[in-house]
Amino acid sequence: MNKLPALRHPSCFSCEHNYQYTDPVAQKRNGVSMHFMERFCLAKKKAHRFQKKGSVTKVPDWCPQYIRPSTVRVFGFKDMESWLMHQSLCRDLGRELSPEAHRYAVEKTTTLDMRAHAVHKLMMDGTELDKLLQMPIALHYVVQISDGVQSACYYKTTQGYRYEPFFNVKMALQNQMEREDGAAA
Repeated sequence: MNKLPALRHPSCFSCEHNYQYTDPVAQKRNGVSMHFMERFCLAKKKAHRFQKKGSVTKVPDWCPQYIRPSTVRVFGFKDMESWLMHQSLCRDLGRELSPEAHRYAVEKTTTLDMRAHAVHKLMMDGTELDKLLQMPIALHYVVQISDGVQSACYYKTTQGYRYEPFFNVKMALQNQMEREDGAAA
């Protein structure tokens, strides 16, 4: 198995619902009393106050953006031509290539009762993704695990899984899987 790089914990800094109250005069807004320099999550109708410590280092468990359970998408080659091109390039160059999203389409969608960060941590400890998902993944396929806050993509190679942070999921989602008879699925 390839050595996976560490996956950063998601934080609330880049979230559009993260709000820091900066008015020195306390007031009641969004259903709570807001005081100077307190942080709030405004994702729901009623604001939720962050705890004093750790308010920006990790996304809290109560975050409304989390999807429970996490979504798992398995991306396969959209047609036989894409598969043949990828296989021949890998063979001719003598190394594994990074997956190109325009060659992939969603083959299977399922769920998993773990967050993306927890799955990545287990994979760093040596657990195979096939065992976690309880299904076999074909060589050169891409698996995306998304919990609503964070998404992680893994590419299956001959040496194991490789973390692919730059796989363009949006482009791959636009493609249609082609059936054996040449029609779109």
